Amino acid sequence: MSLRVVSGPVSNVPFEKLHWTIARAAAEFEVNTERLEEQLERLGFVPDSETGCYYTIDILRAIHPDQATLKEALLEEQIRSLKLENNAIEGILLDSNQLRKGFDMWLTAAVQVIKTFDIPIENQNNLIECLAQCSKVFDEVALKQAK
Repeated sequence: MSLRVVSGPVSNVPFEKLHWTIARAAAEFEVNTERLEEQLERLGFVPDSETGCYYTIDILRAIHPDQATLKEALLEEQIRSLKLENNAIEGILLDSNQLRKGFDMWLTAAVQVIKTFDIPIENQNNLIECLAQCSKVFDEVALKQAK
């Protein structure tokens, strides 16, 4: 019987960098899958283009972000919040719900007036339909402001 001497610890971890799916990393590091995915996205980590997986360092930084990363994320959120607040104070942001209510009231009145016109009903309906399409503008403004 021959004994083999091992010079160091034996590992089953390959020498190459490890790649992780979000589900496998969440299971291995005992974290919530959705939370891990949100953190990776928030910190700007993207999966490897060939494997679609994340590197170990990305997973670890998402689970345990360093103080500089946390401060940067907090600062970005504070800046975003202050910009929104300033825009609201300066009147740049419009209250889309209030605009929608005002437009709906105006449209109702306009429809009543249009129905009194001495024009064919088809023309009345076309005019009313064109006016109603203006509400899409409010939806677009609300979407732009939400960004």
